[in-house]
Amino acid sequence: MSNKLLIVIIFSALLVQGSLAQKVSISLGGGYHFTTSNNSNLPYWENGYIVGLTADHNLSDRFNLFISGSYQKSFFNENLLRLAVPAVVGYRYNINAENSSVYEISIGGRFHTFNSSILKPFFGLGIGALIIMQGKIEMTDWIEGSSGKTTSIYGNTGQNFNEGQVNFGVGTEIQPVNNFVIILDAKFVQSFSGLSYIPITSSIKIGL
Repeated sequence: MSNKLLIVIIFSALLVQGSLAQKVSISLGGGYHFTTSNNSNLPYWENGYIVGLTADHNLSDRFNLFISGSYQKSFFNENLLRLAVPAVVGYRYNINAENSSVYEISIGGRFHTFNSSILKPFFGLGIGALIIMQGKIEMTDWIEGSSGKTTSIYGNTGQNFNEGQVNFGVGTEIQPVNNFVIILDAKFVQSFSGLSYIPITSSIKIGL
């Protein structure tokens, strides 16, 4: 188990422990994220699924503080590679690539525009960090009819990065029955180095 994964597990455990001690609410959910801008850290990956855990504490009927963590998978897209294929008769190549993973941690606040017994729209602001585990891309090339093959790491991939990030979100809480809340949420995440994406998620809220 990697140190970064261990950090996320410990973080999630602290969220649950904090909710029990402070009587705050826990939300667990997932969805899909859409990449809006790649940078040098994830130039060949885009879109994917996301799962997340959030703890929030109500300061008033309309404002709460939250701390959240999520894990997302970004899928490799070979069409984003910038390959310079030599014009040599019989030249062949093969690409073997891993998907990339991103761990996100945020703290911030949410403001509910109005409260009703069923619907509670909100917008939120947060700040935090991204732990980016970049997938490795291997390129194998050879000349047809030759037994010799060469494998190399493409673009110095397979590295890890830590970045700061800010995020803005909008969504709503839906409470169809007592003690059961569904949260629909979309937010825009912008890292300090240029990577940006939009996760769209649904969650179940407990610990009301």
